[in-house]
Amino acid sequence: MEKDFLKYLDEKQRKWIRSHHIENSRFIDYTALESVDLSLDETYFIAKSRKSRILLMHNDIWVDLTDYDLISLFCKMDETTVERLLCDLKEGYEGSWKPFRFLVDHRAFEGCGIDYANYELGREVPLEADFSVKLQDILFLFNMVLYKDIVGEHYQQKKLSNKLIETTIMKYISLILYYRYDDDTAKQYLADIEYPLCRWEDLLDNKMKMKKYDRCFKKNGFEKLLDLC
Repeated sequence: MEKDFLKYLDEKQRKWIRSHHIENSRFIDYTALESVDLSLDETYFIAKSRKSRILLMHNDIWVDLTDYDLISLFCKMDETTVERLLCDLKEGYEGSWKPFRFLVDHRAFEGCGIDYANYELGREVPLEADFSVKLQDILFLFNMVLYKDIVGEHYQQKKLSNKLIETTIMKYISLILYYRYDDDTAKQYLADIEYPLCRWEDLLDNKMKMKKYDRCFKKNGFEKLLDLC
């Protein structure tokens, strides 16, 4: 089964641009995305421009959940779910993932991410968009976010100190520990890397400004947070 869905999206977009003589550099190609392992209630698409985003569609409403939207959702979940998520992210950081299957434009791919079997998939999760989805929908989207970073490492044009997936996991674990548990070790780590923290109630208002600070995350000192997961 194929692994690199980003390569397929790139090729599909290039063919469409050539065949339709598109000159707009901001052209976005939308491709259907489905889970094979889960029977989901919501509809998903991958929006491909220069980069790719995973979008959820609910009753014709597009929802683009950023890392900070997901962190906010996870922080509001029950204790068992949050603890399980942190454990799964720790295992992923150490290189242990579970396979999952999905379809891109009806084409089968296999990725790796967190294990769906560890969660109460039918639990309702309220979104800021004033409707709820099931936890399984959030976890499928989250797995796609994680796997996109795993695959995307092959397309990095300049060498970074961290792999993309390492930065993403460090961000999720440290910010969940800080905002959910007010953990002192997480607070000190974030202060040491000079990550600009905002109040919990302002987190989503500042989400578009925070992406540029992903470069702050460093492995030095992060291991102390793994001991808390």
